[in-house]
Amino acid sequence: FNGHGQPLFAVGFNADGTQAISGGGDKQVRVWTIADGKEVRKIGGFGNDVFQLEIHPDGQFFSASADKVARLHNFNDGKELKKFAGHSDWVYCVTSNAGTKRLATGSYDGEIRIWNLEDGALVSQFLAAPGLSVEAIKTASP
Repeated sequence: FNGHGQPLFAVGFNADGTQAISGGGDKQVRVWTIADGKEVRKIGGFGNDVFQLEIHPDGQFFSASADKVARLHNFNDGKELKKFAGHSDWVYCVTSNAGTKRLATGSYDGEIRIWNLEDGALVSQFLAAPGLSVEAIKTASP
């Protein structure tokens, strides 16, 4: 699995375990075949480091990056489906809950934002860690 050329910050696997996805300091996400380690595709369009990736069984994935944006992508072709922009600093982490149709993002500025997955609208925001960063976030499934 060679290709990024910069530090690697995020790795994930698809639902059947046949492909891996990685993101890092080269401002790209790469999809790999597990069996042979070959690169399937390169996904660009990130303005800075990619810190986290969250893959869903429905064929989509979320990304969090230092360009202050979280994104929703199609796993099969890499196309960007939606942007969640508004943080004032790096977006370190993302997590979603299909049951509530919400996305939560955490940022270097200590803020957590909750987004509507259907229309991309901001639902709520709050300062969770004043003077610190939010580097991990999870939701509970119903």
